[in-house]
Amino acid sequence: MKNYNNWMIQTSYEPKSTAFDLCEKTKVKINGSSEKIECIINDANEWQTDITIILLIRKGVYDIKTGFGSKPAVKKGRVDFWTVDEVKEFLDGLEHRHRIIFVLAIYTGMRRGEILGLRWRDIDLVFGQIRISQILAFKGEIKDGANTVSGNRSISTPPIVVPELRMHRTTIIREKWETQEEYKDYDLVVCRKNGMPVSWSNFHKFWLRILSKTKVRPIRFHDLRHTCASILLSGGIHPKIVQELLGHSSIKITLDTYSHMMPNIQADAVKTLEKMLN
Repeated sequence: MKNYNNWMIQTSYEPKSTAFDLCEKTKVKINGSSEKIECIINDANEWQTDITIILLIRKGVYDIKTGFGSKPAVKKGRVDFWTVDEVKEFLDGLEHRHRIIFVLAIYTGMRRGEILGLRWRDIDLVFGQIRISQILAFKGEIKDGANTVSGNRSISTPPIVVPELRMHRTTIIREKWETQEEYKDYDLVVCRKNGMPVSWSNFHKFWLRILSKTKVRPIRFHDLRHTCASILLSGGIHPKIVQELLGHSSIKITLDTYSHMMPNIQADAVKTLEKMLN
């Protein structure tokens, strides 16, 4: 012990401060390492996005001329959609903070701006009703009403959507409590962790990241709306009901867009007529 004390005095170390100094040095190293790791992760995410864009350009899902900063052009006559099996595979493997976006798009056919602008006050969780009364426009401004008169509508949601909404609301309430004064309450269903709206460009980025991680065939986000319509029409739902659900201004738009998805309607109509007359 005597030799130890002499050594500590000679090296100008105090026994009581040795452990503390070691902890401080270790803390600095850990903080420095954490920053480096965070940078590596951010770079990896950017690289993943770039690779995803290249792959989706080749598949025709992403338009290089519009990119993240411009409103994506919807090409007339081009309708793509997932099958029921593809929808199940996509949702079964989807664990994401914004999962509710894709649930609403697939089960209700809502447009992107309608989903991003949806407020909790416009949802009846008891009866499963959603009222479209405002949208988040492409440039980020919140606008009252929908893009068209027919877009201002009420939507009856399938029973499976309500539990998804309740679970998502629990997440939002928790984040609101955690951020407190930093939280900007716009009453939005889909928002950032501080309550602010999700921009179209950021939305498009994480949509591409999700596509890169799923094994399901990649499609545009707008094609989830087509997926909803195709499943309903193939299930025998009348086009007029589909028109009202999607918020089309006329049934002509619905029929012109999805008539190729209803090849059996005319045959079924003829059989029904024959059955009634005989």
